[in-house]
Amino acid sequence: MNDRITRLAIGVLLAIGVFASASLPAAAQSQGVCDAIVALKAGDNADAWALLNTQPASLEPNAAFLRAKMLEYALGVPHDAQTAIAEMTDAANRGVVEAQARLGLWYEIGTVGETAIARAYDQSKYWVGIAANNGHADSMKNYAIHLEGGLVGPGEATGTPDLDAAITWYTMGAKRGSIAALRNLGRVMLQVGNQRAALILLHQAARINDGLAHWLLATYYDAIPDTNTLADNAVHVAAYYHYSMAERLIDDPSYKQQAQTLRAAIGINDAVVEQVMPFQHNRLHKPVYLIERANKPWDAIAEAEGCN
Repeated sequence: MNDRITRLAIGVLLAIGVFASASLPAAAQSQGVCDAIVALKAGDNADAWALLNTQPASLEPNAAFLRAKMLEYALGVPHDAQTAIAEMTDAANRGVVEAQARLGLWYEIGTVGETAIARAYDQSKYWVGIAANNGHADSMKNYAIHLEGGLVGPGEATGTPDLDAAITWYTMGAKRGSIAALRNLGRVMLQVGNQRAALILLHQAARINDGLAHWLLATYYDAIPDTNTLADNAVHVAAYYHYSMAERLIDDPSYKQQAQTLRAAIGINDAVVEQVMPFQHNRLHKPVYLIERANKPWDAIAEAEGCN
């Protein structure tokens, strides 16, 4: 099984950047929706809102999705969570994959913009499952998390995880560009004992500046027992480097504090990193640029509408 999963991991790496982000159902081009997207990107929210509420564009499911997003974030209109939910549900029911994914998120975290709503895990699982099956990369990752936690699938009644299915969905999400799916796939590989595949995947996610991938690599290297050999120095340097990157990239203050404390406990400094891992040392002192999500809502809708 480990060889099969290792081949699968390498296949994921080859596919990164080849597969497009989650696509939406094809729709007839609406110049009104396309013009609204241009206006949104330019910050002309009032014009965008007017265009999205003018027929025939106003009747399109993608227009409903865009109105919901504007209501969520109060873009040129007052924030209105209930109307946003109604618009998003309408768009989701009419096949807008970004809307399906968004509903899954809203019902899981219990917020729409600045408004708290009742969490509805059944609704969340329902919409995440639909969006995942429709090719939404982040929803594939979320569906894999549900499988891993025994929240869906054959083990749902007893809460039994389905790791094989989770691996499959993490793999599909990673192929479609979800960095979190790539990282979680590496984490599961560690969990099932396939260190080779895990390190391939986690290093790939770390190269894309995923802070949690750096954290997992740091804790992996830090846990390797000392043997008083020359190789120990490289292991310690690797742990130090990945703790440093995790501290820079993760927003959560508790992670930052832990990374800082554990890095200090290793007992080396940047000069040692420079000697043993010069390329990594250079990264410690360069600005960090986070890669943005490939399937931004505006761009995904523009693609579905066939906007130029």
